[in-house]
Amino acid sequence: LGNDSSPTDVEDSSEADDPEAPILPPPDGVLLVRPLAPNEVRPTQDGLSWATAFSDLSEAIASTTGAIHELWLAQGIYHPPLPSPPPAPVPNGWSPNPHESSFILEPPLIIRGGFAGFESVATEASPELHPTVLSCDLNEDDDGSSFSRSDNCRTVVLAGSAGTITEGSVALDGLAVDGGYTNLNSDLDTRGGGIKIRAGIAMELSHIVVRNNQAHEGGGLYSTSTSLLVSDSRFESNAAILGGAVALRSGNGQFVDTSFESNAAMHSVALNRYGEGGAVFVASAGNSPQFNRCSFTSNRSDRDGGAVASAMGPINIAGSQFQGNESARSGGAVSIHLETDMI
Repeated sequence: LGNDSSPTDVEDSSEADDPEAPILPPPDGVLLVRPLAPNEVRPTQDGLSWATAFSDLSEAIASTTGAIHELWLAQGIYHPPLPSPPPAPVPNGWSPNPHESSFILEPPLIIRGGFAGFESVATEASPELHPTVLSCDLNEDDDGSSFSRSDNCRTVVLAGSAGTITEGSVALDGLAVDGGYTNLNSDLDTRGGGIKIRAGIAMELSHIVVRNNQAHEGGGLYSTSTSLLVSDSRFESNAAILGGAVALRSGNGQFVDTSFESNAAMHSVALNRYGEGGAVFVASAGNSPQFNRCSFTSNRSDRDGGAVASAMGPINIAGSQFQGNESARSGGAVSIHLETDMI
C-alpha cells in the first residue's frame, strides 16, 4: 500500500517524445512524482527532477511545505498510504485499516496529472495520452463485482483534515479518481467515495474523471464546501444512496462543461433507505449550486430524480442536456422538493 505503479496499458512514463531534447527542471515550487518502472532502482527521490522524482505520492504530499505547493504526476496508478497511528499512547492491538486509507490534501496544494515524465511546463501535460489515476483499488483486482471491491479503501481523496476546519485552496487537474467503495448495506455511512471536501476548503477540479466509486452519499464526490468549481470533467459509473455521482450538503458548487453518465442512486435494503439523485443530490439551504452546459445521460434512481434530486435550497441549471435518465417514482430527469427553487 502506498506504492505506486505504472499501468500496463500505457507507455513507460520515463520515455520522452523526443529523446534528444534536454530534460529541464520544473518551475520553482513544483515537485515531481513518477512511479518506479519494472526493475528500476531510484536511490535519490527528492522530486526536483524527473530522474529523481518521488515514486510515492504520499511522500510527495508530505513534502509540500513552505514555498512548495504543487505536484506534477507522471502517468501511472497511485494508491493511498495506510493510515497513520493515532496519537500516543497507541491502543494495544492497533493496526492500520486499509479501508481507511486516503490521500489527505491540505491547502494550499495543486496536483496535476497527465505528464509523460520529461515536461518542464504545465501546458505540456496530456491526460488523454498519459492517464494518471488515484485509486482505492489497492490490490488492482476490481472486476466490477462487490466481492472484488470489498478490499478497497472507502475514500480516495480527502480535502481537509477530520475534526478541524482548514481554510485554503486545493486543486486537482488532469487526474482520474476511482475505486472508492463502501457496501451500501453497511452502517458505516460513508460520504464521498471518490472525493470528500470538508468545510473551509476552496476546491477546484478540472479535466477530472471520477469513476467507479460508491458511498452512502456522494458516490463520486461529497462536498460541504461553499467554494467548489468543477469544469471540463466527467462523472461515470458512480453509485450511492443519495447522489450517485455528487452530493452537495450545506455547501455550494459550480459545474461547467461537465458530464454525468451512468451513475445510480440505489436502495439500501438493510438500512431501508431509498435512492435519490442518480447523478446529483442537493440539500444545501442558503446556497445555489449551478450547472452550466452540463450533460446528464443514462443516470438512474430507484426513487426520485433520475439525474438530479434537490431536497433543499435553490438550484440553477442552464444550457444543459438530459437524455435517457430514469427514476422509479418521480422526476425521470429532475425531482424538486417543495423547499427548493429551480432556475
